[in-house]
Amino acid sequence: MNVRRALCALTVGLLAATVVSAYAAPRDAQSDAPAITRFLSLGFANAATNFSSIRGQATRTVAGIQQYAALKVPDRALLHDCYIGHLPGNGDVAESYLYACRSSARSLSYEKLFETARRMVRAALPPSYAGAPPQGLKDSMSESWIRRGYPEVHLLTYTNAGSQHYVLFMYTR
Repeated sequence: MNVRRALCALTVGLLAATVVSAYAAPRDAQSDAPAITRFLSLGFANAATNFSSIRGQATRTVAGIQQYAALKVPDRALLHDCYIGHLPGNGDVAESYLYACRSSARSLSYEKLFETARRMVRAALPPSYAGAPPQGLKDSMSESWIRRGYPEVHLLTYTNAGSQHYVLFMYTR
């Protein structure tokens, strides 16, 4: 579990450090359900190959994670900064691949955004996925869902420069 939280924290740092382009004005998250469903469908469809069919050119390496451009984005209006990541394994951490996308800015508080996105993720996941209790940190909340033999799914909401966002992650090992 500590490895998952560390990877989530690292990924948020990576996404928060990206240059934010001009996107539409902040909005609530009520219309995000189709984009979340498409993210999960795209991730599940490509997880068995460690997302190789949607992995583009290498873009950068940050904190040991090689990032690649994502060739497919579920919804460019709602989700952006999508990438495929590769963390080579070592003695302490298993080799991992991840697919991640960050939402555009939202007008809800990060707590409300978390509850809204959490309900949408839970509704889109197969019922056999088990959720871990939500984790709250200063200006962020996260939850993870696991199912033995399947990719892990993570949701994180956070505040960056006064804007609230959520990030969806899917991990394979």
